[in-house]
Amino acid sequence: KSAKFVLDRMHNYSVRAGLLEANRATGISPDEVRVERALNIAVNQINRELLEQIVDENNNLEGDDIEFLDGCTASFVWAVNDTLIYMNVGHQRILLAENYKDLSDKFAENVFRSPKDKSHYIRIVDACERHDLTNPAEVERLEDLGIQIENNVIAEHFPFSQAFGFSEYSRILTKDNLIEPLISISKITPNMKWVLVGHPNLFERHSSVELAQMYEEILSKDKFSEPKKAINELTHYTRSIVPSNPKKRMAVLHIDPHPDEND
Repeated sequence: KSAKFVLDRMHNYSVRAGLLEANRATGISPDEVRVERALNIAVNQINRELLEQIVDENNNLEGDDIEFLDGCTASFVWAVNDTLIYMNVGHQRILLAENYKDLSDKFAENVFRSPKDKSHYIRIVDACERHDLTNPAEVERLEDLGIQIENNVIAEHFPFSQAFGFSEYSRILTKDNLIEPLISISKITPNMKWVLVGHPNLFERHSSVELAQMYEEILSKDKFSEPKKAINELTHYTRSIVPSNPKKRMAVLHIDPHPDEND
């Protein structure tokens, strides 16, 4: 419920807030400074609206029916002209796959041979940071607040350190009552293949490279050569790991290295 609330509003706010606006001086779209400012404003406006709705709904409930844990995490990826914009609120992984014919020493890790073209290699990159205990800034913030961290769980409830909603825990899951979305922006290059957003539970059983290999293996088969069919097959395969709504398991965006400037 919270996830749908955030998704519906983010689609409106992201466009309205200026992701497609060009830099007034250069005419280049998108303007990175405007993008970061716009997304920070949008995220916190949406969170305020969600918290207000949670309060309104809980005022009509009594006792054990009150749902203080109503909230969600969310990840978004936008392709705007020749630019990729990643945003994370929570602990989802956003993976970028890059295709290379030759590998230098600096690309020695998180690499596997392409199952479709054995002369090429695919490198997997974490495209955006996460709000979890792998993030030193978040660990420091939680320690300064005196928040209990045990067995990679925050305050006995959460594997993530920032999120939408969760009104009773807003002191923990925001910084001074504001969400600080993690934003990464990069130019599209010819070697970029796809971006995959995955539910955190997927990575408890598989590494980023293993999940990417599975996707590439499926994609290399003729009957799954279309990305939609391939991601559906991978989603079906991982249903035992994340048994909830399949749409919440993962999503993929294939990258066109020569986008239409009007798209």
